[in-house]
Amino acid sequence: MQQCDAVIIEELRELFRNGATPSRLMHHVRNRFPGEKVSMWVIQAYFEQAFCLGMVRGISPAMDVTNPRTFPSLNKRLILEMVHSRNDWNTLGSHSTDPKSWFDHLETRSEDEVIEMSRLEPHPFISAEGWQALGPDDQQMLRAHFAGNEMVSERVQILATLAERLQQQVEELEERLANFQLAESPGVS
Repeated sequence: MQQCDAVIIEELRELFRNGATPSRLMHHVRNRFPGEKVSMWVIQAYFEQAFCLGMVRGISPAMDVTNPRTFPSLNKRLILEMVHSRNDWNTLGSHSTDPKSWFDHLETRSEDEVIEMSRLEPHPFISAEGWQALGPDDQQMLRAHFAGNEMVSERVQILATLAERLQQQVEELEERLANFQLAESPGVS
């Protein structure tokens, strides 16, 4: 495994705490090595070490990082995993600010936990009588359906929370711009 720069790892964590998306973090790694061609393997190693991810899915050597259509798919795959692993990485390193972040109140479960929950019998979303009336194939289909819905629901909650954080940042920037323009206006002392 490639050893990554601890300073860059902490920068990635801080940026994510403040609302940066995985695609933005990928660009941050590339920008930290000006004039060098940074391979996707290096970027993958930074994500794995910064966010305690066993394996980063969605980053490949063939990825076209100049194509903006690549980013939604990358963000969708990684955000859930990064938020889910936060207990492993969010207290590591030295924080330049309070480690509170946009994702602190979110509850997430791993894919394995969601699949395990879907195996409960009777299924928590169906009465015991209704569950027993179903055949094994129907029960399996419903398990897969419920597990998929739970994963999508968690992703939507995480993305909605991130969108709100980004909106707050936009409002802060608009206010700073308005104050700057007011200070620069002629006749204002």
